[in-house]
Amino acid sequence: MSDWAGRRVLVVDPETLHTIGKIPVGEHPNQIVLHPKDGRLFVACASSNNVAVIDTAAGTVQETIFTALFPQSPEGSTPDALAIAPNGKTLYVANADNNCVAVIDVRVPRQSQVKGFIPTGWYPTAVAVTPDGEQLLVGVGKGNQTKSNRPADEVIATARKKKPGEGDHYRIPFPHIGTTLSGALAIIELPEEDEDDDDDDDKADVPEELAKWTDRVYRNCPYSDKQLTAAESSRKTAIPTKVGEPSPIKHVIYIIKENRTYDQVFSDMPRGKGDPSLLMFGEAISPNHHKLANEFVLLDNLYCNGHVSADGHPWSTMAYNTDYIAKNWALTYSKRLGIDDDDEGNLTNAPSGYLWDSCKRHGLTYRSYGEYGGRVSQPDGTFRMEGRVPGLVGHVSPTFGLPKKAGQKVRDTDRVETFLEEFREYEKNNSLPNFIVMSLGEDHTEGTKVGAPTPQACVGRNDLALGQLVEAVSQSKLWPKIAIFVIEDDAQNGPDHVDAHRTVGLVISPYVRRKHLDSTQYSTCSMIRTMELILGLPPLSQFDAAANPMFESFTEKPDLTPYKHAAARIDLDAINDATAYGAERSNQMDFSEYDRIDDFELNEILWRAIKGVNAPLPPAVRRAIAFKPVTK
Repeated sequence: MSDWAGRRVLVVDPETLHTIGKIPVGEHPNQIVLHPKDGRLFVACASSNNVAVIDTAAGTVQETIFTALFPQSPEGSTPDALAIAPNGKTLYVANADNNCVAVIDVRVPRQSQVKGFIPTGWYPTAVAVTPDGEQLLVGVGKGNQTKSNRPADEVIATARKKKPGEGDHYRIPFPHIGTTLSGALAIIELPEEDEDDDDDDDKADVPEELAKWTDRVYRNCPYSDKQLTAAESSRKTAIPTKVGEPSPIKHVIYIIKENRTYDQVFSDMPRGKGDPSLLMFGEAISPNHHKLANEFVLLDNLYCNGHVSADGHPWSTMAYNTDYIAKNWALTYSKRLGIDDDDEGNLTNAPSGYLWDSCKRHGLTYRSYGEYGGRVSQPDGTFRMEGRVPGLVGHVSPTFGLPKKAGQKVRDTDRVETFLEEFREYEKNNSLPNFIVMSLGEDHTEGTKVGAPTPQACVGRNDLALGQLVEAVSQSKLWPKIAIFVIEDDAQNGPDHVDAHRTVGLVISPYVRRKHLDSTQYSTCSMIRTMELILGLPPLSQFDAAANPMFESFTEKPDLTPYKHAAARIDLDAINDATAYGAERSNQMDFSEYDRIDDFELNEILWRAIKGVNAPLPPAVRRAIAFKPVTK
C-alpha cells in the first residue's frame, strides 16, 4: 500500500496485516497498479511529477518515469491516478494539474517511454481502461469549466414567500463554490497500438491521433522550462526579467487578508469593472482601500488561485496545493469526514516548500506576522506565537495577534501596532527582513455573532489597520526600497459578477505606477512571481513560473510621495446585538479558524445583515479563466 505522508510503499503480510517492508518512492505516493504480466508495481507520486516502478521480487525501485510536460518542471503536474492496458503495453497516468493523461509505453522493463498526452477536463483524478483495451475512461474532479450557481426560478419564488426570522429565515439556497465544481467522466476511443509483440523491437510509433492530442496539451499549457529563469516584459520596470538580476526594491511586505471579492469592496470604483449592485463594503467602510487603489494602482482583473481558505493559504504561500489539500478540502467543506494531516505537515507541504523556505535557501532574511503561526503556552501561564511549519520556527513575531491584556479582543489595528513596534526597530538598526508575510484577516468578520464587532466594523478596522501600516512604512527611511503586496487568500465569502474568484488586491511601492488602472489578468501566483523576481528567487512551482508577472503595475522611476491614511467613517467598535440578522446562527459558528464555518451560510448572513433581510441573494458567476499559450 502507498504511504501518502511517508513517501514510501508499505509491504504488508496478507495473513497478519503486519508491515514487513518499506520501499522509499517519491513525494505523496497515491494510486498503485500492478503489471498484468511481469509483476512490476507502478506508483503515482503526485508532488514528484513521476511514477515509481517497483521490482516486486527485489523490493526496490527499478525505474522512475517523469510524467511532466517539460524536463525541468517543478511540482505542478500532480500525477494522481493510474491504469494499465489489459495487454500490459501501455500505462496511463492522470496529471491532475496539467489537465491531461500521460500515455507511456511500458512494454520493456527499465525502458519505459512517454509517448504523448491526452487532454482532459479540469483536474483528472481517476483513469481506467475497458477490458477490451479500446477505451480510456477518465474521471475529472472539477468538471470542464466553472459555472453560475443561480438557482432555478421556482426555487427563488418559493424562498421569497418565506417570512424572515431565525426559525424560518428568508434565504435563497444557492450552492457554495465547492458544489459548482461538478465532476465529469470522459470516454476516449484509444488509437490502435502497434501489433508487434516482440519486446526486443524498438518502441511503437506514436499514432497520429495521439500526436494531435499531445500538441493540444502543449498548446493548452502556459508553462515552459525557460520561465524558471526569465520572464518577458515589453516595459522596463523595477521588476527584473531574469531571476537573480538586481532590483531597486530590496524588501517585500506581503499581506494576506480573508475572503472578499472585488465587487464586494471595489464595485463603486468608476474606473474598474464592477457591478455596484453587489457592493457590501464600499468606500464609506473601506476608505483606505479605495484611496490606495486610487493613489497607486487599481487591479480589476485579479483572481485567487484558491477556492476556499483550506487551499487558499497554501496557494498564497507556496504557489501550489498538494493532491491531499485539493481532495481533502472538498470533503471537509461538504461536512464529510476528512483526513487529518500528520504533525509534520508532510501531506500539505510541497517539495519546494513555502516562500520563506525559498528565502532561506537563497540566503534572504524573513519573518512572519501571524501567517502559519500558532499560539504556544509558556510555563508561566502566558502565551507566545510560534511557527506551525518547520521553516518558520524562530521566524515568527512572538506577540503578533496576542492581547496585551488578558481577555482583551485583538483587532487588526492591534496587530499592526505590534508590527510597527518591530518595524521602527528595523528602521533604527537597518535590519528589515527581505521578506515579511502577514495575516491581516479581520475582514473575514464574525458574521452577526452577538457581542462581536459588526461585519462593517470588522472590515472598517481591517481597512484602517492597512492604512496605518502603509502610512508608517511610506514615511520611513526604508520606503525607497519597499514594495507592499496585498491580496485575499480566497474570495469565497461573497458575490462577483465576473467570477467568484475575482478578488481585492493592492500593490504599493514608490515604483508602482501612480493613479493607474491595470486590467491585466493576474492571479495569486502572479503576485508571488512578482515578489520572487524582486527578491531573486526562482519559481516554487509550475504555477508561479507560468503566471503573468505584474510588470504593467510597475515603473522604473520612483515616486517617494508618502501615503496619509484616511480616517474611519463608521463606528469601528459597533457591536452586534441579539436582534441582528442571523445572530443565533452566527453564535453557533466556530470563528477560531477561518475554515471551520459554513461559508455559504455566513455569506447569506452578511448579505442580509448589510443589504436588508428582503434583499434577494445574487447568483455567483463562474467562468473559465484562460491563459494565452506560451510559445515553445
